[in-house]
Amino acid sequence: MSYLIYFTEMRTCELRKPKAGASFQTRFYKKELRKINKFFNRNMNFVRYMEEGHTYLDHQFFTRNAQQNFPMTPMLYTYDYPDFSCSHDMLWAQVQAMYRLIHYIRDALKTINPNSEAVYMPQKHHVMLWSGSKTALVELIYALYASQYLNHGLSDLNIIVSSFEDFFNIKLDGVYKTYGEIKARKGSKTKFLEELILKLEYKIRQDDT
Repeated sequence: MSYLIYFTEMRTCELRKPKAGASFQTRFYKKELRKINKFFNRNMNFVRYMEEGHTYLDHQFFTRNAQQNFPMTPMLYTYDYPDFSCSHDMLWAQVQAMYRLIHYIRDALKTINPNSEAVYMPQKHHVMLWSGSKTALVELIYALYASQYLNHGLSDLNIIVSSFEDFFNIKLDGVYKTYGEIKARKGSKTKFLEELILKLEYKIRQDDT
């Protein structure tokens, strides 16, 4: 469903985009980004709930038993199924679609203004490839996100994920699902972080000998 919303929004952007004039097109796309930011501000509590992997309200958000407390919210899209949809499933699909739309608009701005540092900062670092598992990288990302040491805790999870994708030239699909699998592990939940500790301690001992 999120892809259907995403492609609908992308098509709308293409239809409404000024046909000529780089400055007009740039202004249009930046206005669309402001709209997306307003959407996330309106739904910040729900987005944070999902990004942090909470489940304590799932029975209200994602089951039909809570319709009296959380009635269906009218959406701009007409994809609701009366016998299936819940109060927040469409909203979550829209959140995922908006993140994809951000990447689409960023790429469009880069195409319009390939030499503009204000639109898209060129990479200044050497190419780095992540050679570990994607699950390990997701574990590291969530650890940094939970620490709130990035931008004083103001960066949301998807921005952090996007930054890691750019830096390590990797695509991280299904981050929330992977985090759910990490939480469901039997035994240690932080295998990769513990591995990092052991390897760093070993290196320190080797350097001191």
